[in-house]
Amino acid sequence: MRKLATKTKSIITAASAALVAAVCLFITAYFLVKSNDNMNSKQGLPDIENCVIDFSGADTENKYLKQHMQGTYEFFCNKWLVTDGITDAEPDAIVTVPHRYTETTLDGKRLTNEGYASYRVFVKGLSPGTPIYFLNNNFVGAFRGYVNGELVYSYGSQNRTGEAWSDGEAEVMLTYVVPDEQPLEVVFEVSSCREGGLTSAPRLMISTRDADPPSPYLTNNIGFIVLGLTVALFAFSFIVNFGLPSLRRDYSFALVMAAVTVMTVFSIAVYWRLLAFMRLHTYNIMIDANFIAVALLLGTLVYHFYRSRTISRILPVAIAVGVGVAVATALYIALTGTVYRVIAPLIECACLIGLVYPVIREPKPGRVRKATYSLLLLASATYVLCTVFDLMNLTVAGMEQSIAYVMIPMILSVIALYREITVENSRKVVDALRLERERDAIKADALRAQIKPHFIFNSLSAIQNAYGKDCETGDKALAAFSRHLRANVDAGEDALVPLAREIDNINNYAELENMRREKPIRFLLDCADLDFSLPVLSLQPFIENAFKYSRVEETDGYVQLKSRAAACGHVVEIIDNGVGFDPSEVKSGSVGLRNASERLRILARARVTIDSSPGRGTRVIIEIPEIKDDKDGEQ
Repeated sequence: MRKLATKTKSIITAASAALVAAVCLFITAYFLVKSNDNMNSKQGLPDIENCVIDFSGADTENKYLKQHMQGTYEFFCNKWLVTDGITDAEPDAIVTVPHRYTETTLDGKRLTNEGYASYRVFVKGLSPGTPIYFLNNNFVGAFRGYVNGELVYSYGSQNRTGEAWSDGEAEVMLTYVVPDEQPLEVVFEVSSCREGGLTSAPRLMISTRDADPPSPYLTNNIGFIVLGLTVALFAFSFIVNFGLPSLRRDYSFALVMAAVTVMTVFSIAVYWRLLAFMRLHTYNIMIDANFIAVALLLGTLVYHFYRSRTISRILPVAIAVGVGVAVATALYIALTGTVYRVIAPLIECACLIGLVYPVIREPKPGRVRKATYSLLLLASATYVLCTVFDLMNLTVAGMEQSIAYVMIPMILSVIALYREITVENSRKVVDALRLERERDAIKADALRAQIKPHFIFNSLSAIQNAYGKDCETGDKALAAFSRHLRANVDAGEDALVPLAREIDNINNYAELENMRREKPIRFLLDCADLDFSLPVLSLQPFIENAFKYSRVEETDGYVQLKSRAAACGHVVEIIDNGVGFDPSEVKSGSVGLRNASERLRILARARVTIDSSPGRGTRVIIEIPEIKDDKDGEQ
């Protein structure tokens, strides 16, 4: 009942933690979307109404203002009004920017994501002499901006078909001075791209100050600071394994950090600035690279949880994450050009948050480790959410300078994990050294205990008597004694031996033991499982004990050795019909049964159970898990 209550409590705690993380993510998404509602009003600026921005009554003197141009536009499908010299065209539709072609139906047919277009809006109410310019960096596509037919903004390649390219920065960005009080005709010509349409609302900049306010230096470079920290932590993921035995090293978290590094490189805060140095025009791959990086992060996290045994039942978790990533990938491809494509990375976010549940539910990781893993998962999901909302233009405000701050909790959680891993690895080294000392001590005790002087004297007397009968019997006894001595002497050379070899040693012992008895003890073998190894001479003390307590006055005495495969690995049983004994009366200083049990526990992680009582014989059960048959006896 108590065990059930503990299990129920762990389930409730884990579910509550995952729910809290999901609520935090939902609140973040809610405020990101709601931030679009008052981008203009909080600056005292108008929104677009009926394809017109009317600044009448707005205070634009000695100001630096950003008018986010989301709202209704005149839409011209597969037409570039200024480039092609079209002056009398009627709009094909009135659309709302941010806009995707697939949201519009013309002549009864829904548009695809292919093609090019023009978007037109009118601006009035600005005083003559007011300087204006446009911004739309980080737009996944390419377009040109015109005011009254004059090119003032050019961003990326200009393609009527295929995929436009860009480097995240405008090639042309000129200031236009309002000449008079007449309305301004603003036209944006959009190139062909996978997203299809003016998916990011441009910003109309009004600068009537002597100079634009500079961005803080730290804000401009925080992305590179985070990148440097991430690369350093990636390198440190290898350093923390130095000094550990080869079989105890775990580089799985290095794979996690590799995925985090890829996410950092392709973050909005870093990649668009790297392009300026590399002079590449591959800004458009950023959203794809982030999607792939998150899928890699999920895979490496699951692998790390498996290698570190953070999650014991990893298979259901791996299947769930794998299915989630597969579904997200299918949707990501199928929903290209639609706003619903955001569902794909949101599924990845759900997978990250979902991992909180099995991590918290597991009893093994300590509270600090569980909290740190949960922070890493939540911070990663928050980063993915913010990146997706920016690149897919679900939020108007660009996050190219602030997204790096979202990654700081990820960095802090990784640093905390490294501290935990370093402490754990130090403990592993200490435990390994202690275990090695215990092994050496037990091997030494075993060697001293195996060759008992009285057994040697008794065996020599038996050999002498055998030669008194005939030479053939004497030679046979001497050969058995020689083999037994060799097995004892060689016991320090091999840590683990196959069961068949151990049975040969025991047969030699039984043969020698029966030579000096008037009534031999039958030694029976019933070994259904021989495909495993165990510590050398680990069974002989139990066989010696069985012969010691055998019924010397009867002729039907026997000792039976059985082996079989089991769920735990392998089971060995030693059964006799002797007089039995009281296990609690075994002396604490004895190197017999206690020493043998301890050797099996340390060298083979085995569990020994002795069931005996005076008058009813003895049963010894040895449960041995799967172990490697190598020179060092490492498990």
